[in-house]
Amino acid sequence: LRPSDQSRAIAALLTPALSIGRLIKGFIAPTVFEAAHSQTGKGMCVRCIESANGEPGTYIHRRLGGVGSFDESLDGALVEGRPIIVLDNLRGSINSEALESVLTKDRHKARTPYRSFVNVDTSRFCLFITSNGADFTPDLANRVSVVRLRKHLNYHFRNYPEGLIDRHAAANVPRFLGAIHAVIKAWFEAGRPQTQ
Repeated sequence: LRPSDQSRAIAALLTPALSIGRLIKGFIAPTVFEAAHSQTGKGMCVRCIESANGEPGTYIHRRLGGVGSFDESLDGALVEGRPIIVLDNLRGSINSEALESVLTKDRHKARTPYRSFVNVDTSRFCLFITSNGADFTPDLANRVSVVRLRKHLNYHFRNYPEGLIDRHAAANVPRFLGAIHAVIKAWFEAGRPQTQ
């Protein structure tokens, strides 16, 4: 990772705790983990964020056939209410007015099958996207934070007694979440500095 991608990855790790603690005012940019090659670690990054924060995500896959559109799946995830939503393995042209609405409005009218509309507070959610080359609309591209991953040949993730690092984080949530909260506490005590 380049330093700029590393800083965005660290921000992605901290974002769920900031959001759940209501320390972020305004809209939360989704983090896109993007790579040119498969098996680069995009999904691993998201699983580590979920595990370290002790919050399993709701996964949405873009369906090309069968029942349930992308927008319907997004509405279902919002109604389910888990704070982390993962749009997994997006490819090709992504043009969803519902997704853009979720990213720019405080409330979203979500609809699930056989139920009436539910008014959802969108500020409660962190969205993560994994992609091997999705093509976003200009509006959507301006609203995401991109972490570009580079594949390293013959690289193997480190093994822990519990398995890979995502399993290690899941087995040690108090330790990892304590570290996340220590960083947030230091930021808070420094007066919550931020850029424009």
